[in-house]
Amino acid sequence: DYFERAPIGGFVLDDDGAVVDTNPAACGLLGRTRADLCGTSLSDLVAEGETVPVVDSDASERVETETRLRGPADDVDVTLDATGLGDGHVLAYVRDISARVATERRLEEGEARYRSVTDALDTPEVGTIILDDEFRVVWVSGAIEAFFDLEEGGLVGFDKVSQIRSELKHIFEDPDGFEETVVASYETNDHVESFTCHVLPDEGREERWLSHWSRPIEQGLYAGGRIERYIDVTETVRREQTLEEQRDGLRALNEMLRHDARNDLQLVEAYAELLDDHV
Repeated sequence: DYFERAPIGGFVLDDDGAVVDTNPAACGLLGRTRADLCGTSLSDLVAEGETVPVVDSDASERVETETRLRGPADDVDVTLDATGLGDGHVLAYVRDISARVATERRLEEGEARYRSVTDALDTPEVGTIILDDEFRVVWVSGAIEAFFDLEEGGLVGFDKVSQIRSELKHIFEDPDGFEETVVASYETNDHVESFTCHVLPDEGREERWLSHWSRPIEQGLYAGGRIERYIDVTETVRREQTLEEQRDGLRALNEMLRHDARNDLQLVEAYAELLDDHV
């Protein structure tokens, strides 16, 4: 019958949860013989810390859950699907989901590491954009959204090149220069050394000077993609502008003093000649 030939493990349990019968798939899954399993409580077959639901043998409702059973080497992650047969017995099928659970755990661990990295990157002074190997935006820091006056998550999922050409470049003083430098890095996926770009002010957007650099991502989840960083250097640029204005003022003052000194000397010489004429 199907129970005997089923590709997934099957158990027939009595009202107390003891195994009355099992099938070859269950024996293979747990690495035990039918004789060894019969008479064993299903609760004794689950891994430490796990439980199995109590199923009323007279109820026809299915009970589905995920648990772990003691395998021949390692614990086995399974789904358990149990139904009361109405004759004092419960039919339970278990399906091995170890591969799926292992994949989910690896993804969770990767996401946890990814979150720890992005948390470290998310600072108000430094904006970061992460691109996948097709140069789609997969993560944007809050600073980028503030620098560029973007909606939260507004760039995520979009092709970065098309976004630069259609929207982003227009917020910079030199839009064509910004596009040429950044897009060229996608074509070669090379390092881009720091260059300063000027963000123009607009409603909701402050004037800023940003130092931009980018690098290819060589390993990990987004290998083949890029990481781009924009460091706010506005205060530094403004200090330099102020110093340059002060230097210009000093140069003008020095020139004026030199001019005045020449005029004063000419007056003294003329007065001296006048005195000579009357001596």
